[in-house]
Amino acid sequence: VMECSGNGLAFAFGLLSCGQWQGVPLEHVVTFEDTDFVEVIGFDEESRLSNPPPGFYKSGPGASWIFSGKHLRSQNALLALSLAGQALPADNGHPCRLIVPGYFGCANIKWVTEVKLCSGSDPPSAQMVEFAERVGQSRLTTVAEYARPLIPLAAAVCSVDEGFDAEGSKCLQLIGVLWGNCCESGLGPGCPKCCSTLDLSVDIAPGSAADCYPLSTLAYLELPEQPHAWRRWRATLVAPPPGQ
Repeated sequence: VMECSGNGLAFAFGLLSCGQWQGVPLEHVVTFEDTDFVEVIGFDEESRLSNPPPGFYKSGPGASWIFSGKHLRSQNALLALSLAGQALPADNGHPCRLIVPGYFGCANIKWVTEVKLCSGSDPPSAQMVEFAERVGQSRLTTVAEYARPLIPLAAAVCSVDEGFDAEGSKCLQLIGVLWGNCCESGLGPGCPKCCSTLDLSVDIAPGSAADCYPLSTLAYLELPEQPHAWRRWRATLVAPPPGQ
């Protein structure tokens, strides 16, 4: 799953998608150790200033992100050359884009031009500073202090159908998707430690905790083929009393 760090209500939470990327593992192209730091740099025309329409973020020039070698390896970082079996479209980073599964889109550098080793004591790149608050961290002074830009765990309801539970009570059958990271492991929605016991609830009357109805034990419909793809789930919501 690729999610924009600016995904929110203003965009109807639609700035995300699930795609199948193909390419070459980054560690097959650049030799690095777990203790190293690696900067991935992409083309970004610095002579053209950002002039977005109202409601959009204004972006500064330059595109690069610095990662620890340990995290690049654990997340199976990829230099992607194709998407869904087709050559990368220009807007998706053609001819080469970095993909770090489980990380926000701002760290998945497009139009890669250079990869180089650096030090954990180096200052963060301009892009890391620009997106720091959007990925939930403070603006720190060295790259070693920066937390990973992990997508937090989130879920969405995709369909709702009326039905009856095993006791004959009227209920709602909900089907949805789950994505993001449940913990600092970065294992995504397939993490066996957390997601096997996930609890969900539905806020029927926003702002009122008393009307937050728990769902039945979560039933996963399938495991994702890749650990960071979204995971489908099914649950039952017993209908509230008439009039509520």
